[in-house]
Amino acid sequence: WEQRKLKKEYDKIGNAFVGTASPYYVKNGHFYLESNNIKDGQINHNHEVFINDNFYRKQFGKYLHTGDLVMVQSGHVGDTAVITQQYNNSAAHALIMFRKPKTPFLSDYLNNYFQSEIARNKIKVLATGNTISHILASDMSKFTVNIPNQLEQKKISKIFKTLQATINLQQRKLSLLEKIQKNFLENMLVNKPNKLPQVRFRKFTNVWTYKNLGEIATIQTGKLDANAMVPNGKYDFYTSGIKKYHIDIPAFVGPAITIAGNGATVGYMHLADGQFNAYQRTYVLSKLLANRIFIFYEVGHKLPRKIQQESRTGNIPYIVMGMLTELQLIIPDSNEQEKVGNLFENLNKLIEDQQVKLRQLSKIKKFFLQQMFI
Repeated sequence: WEQRKLKKEYDKIGNAFVGTASPYYVKNGHFYLESNNIKDGQINHNHEVFINDNFYRKQFGKYLHTGDLVMVQSGHVGDTAVITQQYNNSAAHALIMFRKPKTPFLSDYLNNYFQSEIARNKIKVLATGNTISHILASDMSKFTVNIPNQLEQKKISKIFKTLQATINLQQRKLSLLEKIQKNFLENMLVNKPNKLPQVRFRKFTNVWTYKNLGEIATIQTGKLDANAMVPNGKYDFYTSGIKKYHIDIPAFVGPAITIAGNGATVGYMHLADGQFNAYQRTYVLSKLLANRIFIFYEVGHKLPRKIQQESRTGNIPYIVMGMLTELQLIIPDSNEQEKVGNLFENLNKLIEDQQVKLRQLSKIKKFFLQQMFI
């Protein structure tokens, strides 16, 4: 592999428009590529900005073309993407533009290289700024990269293209499953008084009944500090975080539900089985008089709204006992509870399996990024 400066590999390396473009934003116009659209080596539409014809024409001479490379200049510096045919003749904002590569596979190769740890560490050294990192086009012009011949560039790029396509497919599957779950939550659980769910299993016609959570569950809190955890403890220990810890002394017996009572993950819920213990600001629902899985999703669906309604501006949200005991649930008969609960449990299992697949694929990609670049 040969060490080369990027200015030798592209005809032009420079900045996209860096002034204030907001006066030229329109609802329907030319897609304006910005740093928010660059992530994980791809262009996304999580944030969309469009500019009018007049401002677009003023960018003439700086349009991006198929095969060019763009790099985030400020903030999450170093993130890159390759301009595909879809974005040919696009205008861009606050990006470093590597235009007209001298070989056909170079931008794809470099796009993968800049996702590697070795490249990110080199860019960190060049970046300036105390609160917001910033990198200059002039620095990137002098940036040196070890580059293989065109055939090897092509083969390396093909591996990562296949990996990323697989990751994108699995991400779409996950997003679809999450949408399905959300749709069922909104349509199979009752949200308003005197209403029936919009979607039900066949043969179920009974009216759902109102119950406060305190009527169908014994609600307690743990008694321990968060630092009571033991690394290799025998029993599960639930805190106000998402992660489950361990402890040597149990205080509760499942089947139960735990709910984080404060902090950033307030309202986060676990299904707790066997003997376990809990942090003093974690609520424990036990001795349930209804299907536990159904209650888990019914509470999970309604509690966030309750927390939001009763939280005070500027304060970290938290749960008090009355919010739970008086949380109004709408519950079907036991057979329908079981059916609905099983549906959500199966959907959740599919989502968790899909998340595992995505994590595994991301690890594979990370491994290749670490091993294939020097």
